[in-house]
Amino acid sequence: MGLALVAGAGSARAEEGGKGGEKMPLPFAQRPLTLPKMTLAPEVGLEVSHVSIGAFSLGNAVGMEIGAHFGILDDLEVGAVVLPLEFSPDFAYGNPRIEATFRFLKGTVEIGARLRTTFGLHKGSTGVILEPGLPILIHVGEAARIDTGVFLPMAFSTSPGDLPTSSSTTIGLNIPFQFIYDVIPELHLGANTGLGIYDFGEAGNTIYIPLGFVAGYAIGNEKGPLVDIDPYFRFPYFALPGAGSGQDKIYTGIWQTGVAATVYLYL
Repeated sequence: MGLALVAGAGSARAEEGGKGGEKMPLPFAQRPLTLPKMTLAPEVGLEVSHVSIGAFSLGNAVGMEIGAHFGILDDLEVGAVVLPLEFSPDFAYGNPRIEATFRFLKGTVEIGARLRTTFGLHKGSTGVILEPGLPILIHVGEAARIDTGVFLPMAFSTSPGDLPTSSSTTIGLNIPFQFIYDVIPELHLGANTGLGIYDFGEAGNTIYIPLGFVAGYAIGNEKGPLVDIDPYFRFPYFALPGAGSGQDKIYTGIWQTGVAATVYLYL
C-alpha cells in the first residue's frame, strides 16, 4: 500500500510537470547508467542468506536494506543505504554505505566513475571499505544490455579486543558481468557472473567467480517506470579456482536470495 501511495504521488508530480530531466524508458535495457536529473528513487530490499562451510553452518539470516538514489544531474547520481537491518539470527544494525557515480561517456557504450564507501559497524568490528571503479553499460540493440566494469575494493578494518588492537588492510578486484534481456517492455530476465579477487596479497587463493540470476517487472507506462520489483538469487562464491587440493572448486554453501522494490519520483 505504501509503495502504491508513493507511486501515485510520483505520477501526480510528473503530470504537473517538474523541473528535472526526462523520465527513464520503461524497458530496463534502454535505461541509462545514471538517473535523470531530479529523479529520486527510494529503495527497499529484503534478503535471505545462507552460510554453510563443510560441517559448520550458520543457517539462514534475514535482513532488510532501506535507501535511495538521486539524480543531481543527468550524468551525476548519488545514493545511500541508511537502514541496513538484520532480523535473524539476531537483530542488529548492519553496514551503511554511500556512493556517487559520474557518467562521462554516453551512447551505445556508457562509462562512468564511481566511488562507494561502506562503513563497518556490524557486530563490534569497525572499519571502512572504499570501492572506486569504472562502471560500464553496453546497450545491445533495444532489448538487451550488459553491465560490467572494473572495481578495486579496499578494506581498512580494526577489530577491538585484546591489546594491542589488531588492524588489517586488503585490496582486491571485482569485475562483474551481467546480461539482461527484455522479454516484454515491462519484464526483464538475466544472469550475472564475473571475476573477483578478495585479497591481492593472497591472489592465488582468493580468486572467486559468482553466479546469479535476476528478474524484474516495471510498473508504469510509455512515459516511464514508476515502480520496479526485482527478485534475485545468487551464489557469491560459486567457483573457487584457487581452492587447494581436496577442497571443492564449485561451492554452493553460501547463497543469497531476495527481492528489491524501487519507486521513481520525478521531481
